[in-house]
Amino acid sequence: LGDAIPPPNNDVLGAPPPPPGPSAPTQIDPFAALEGLVDAPVPTLVQEAPPAPPAVQLSPTPALDPNTFQNKWGQLQVAAAADVGLSAAAVAGLTAGTGGLVQHMSSAFIQNMAVGGAPPTLKYFMYAQAVDGSHFMIELNIDLSKPIASIQIKADHAVALQVPAFMQLFQSSLSTYQ
Repeated sequence: LGDAIPPPNNDVLGAPPPPPGPSAPTQIDPFAALEGLVDAPVPTLVQEAPPAPPAVQLSPTPALDPNTFQNKWGQLQVAAAADVGLSAAAVAGLTAGTGGLVQHMSSAFIQNMAVGGAPPTLKYFMYAQAVDGSHFMIELNIDLSKPIASIQIKADHAVALQVPAFMQLFQSSLSTYQ
């Protein structure tokens, strides 16, 4: 007899539960919106290749007098420099005389301003002229005993963006000398 009688079940007829009473204000977690990002894939950035330097268009008949060359050479900064190895054929050709290289480079529209030294050390000052009239000026120091050619290029401001392409052209022309 001491059993308690359970309260009546009003749910038997499917009556809705009683409405909730007043509740405490809801707190919003400021980081909740970020939770889905923790495992989200990270997009990869596709880097485009830098634009190629403008192509070099050289005048087939460059002109630059010695005084202007010397003045520009003294005013402009070195825009590019490189050391490149020389082939055995190039060393043999340079040992025989300096005229062969001068003629070879002129076929690439690069002219000689001055040459000096004696094997094993030779120095050339050369120039080329862009079709717009701007100049590239080159100091080429060759040490036949190593055999290495040291190239320094200075350029008018109008063709400064073309210096990498001109360096490539100069090195390519030099590398084919025999």
